[in-house]
Amino acid sequence: APGVAESVRIARRSPRRMMRAVEQLAVALVVVFVAWGVVVYLLPDPVGEALLKRSWQPTHEVIPAYTAVVAAQGMLTAATVGLRAMAAAKRSLRSRLVTGVLAVAGGTVGATTSGAVGAATGLALGLWIGGIQWWHQLGLAVTEEEERRAAGEAPVAPAPDPATAGP
Repeated sequence: APGVAESVRIARRSPRRMMRAVEQLAVALVVVFVAWGVVVYLLPDPVGEALLKRSWQPTHEVIPAYTAVVAAQGMLTAATVGLRAMAAAKRSLRSRLVTGVLAVAGGTVGATTSGAVGAATGLALGLWIGGIQWWHQLGLAVTEEEERRAAGEAPVAPAPDPATAGP
């Protein structure tokens, strides 16, 4: 599964190939996180109570919704990797803002109407809907780069990553 550096390398050769790689990353992360949630949810009550004491029962109720939150974060992580690889900072910011508003609104409405389970459900819903924005923006960035290359223009070079750039 590609990280940002590997995605940049792949995108330099083929933006479409990079898109496929981050799609595979998204699927892998979602599958792993859902599997984790299922395993935790299926823990026998004595094991859950041994680990979390009195918190097990209320926690157990939230696990399915929280699993959807974590799975959405995996999907969003992959889209973020793709947008960073395409050096699409404006598209990433736009997506982050839209998703942030949706997540806060969903979590707030859910908490108000249904407590902890509602908060997690609303947050998950906001993140998954926001994911549409992320993947749409990534698709547009890939298409623009392919069109730029087809027109004979130089590829857009990704900006250096501040986390790995020297002083």
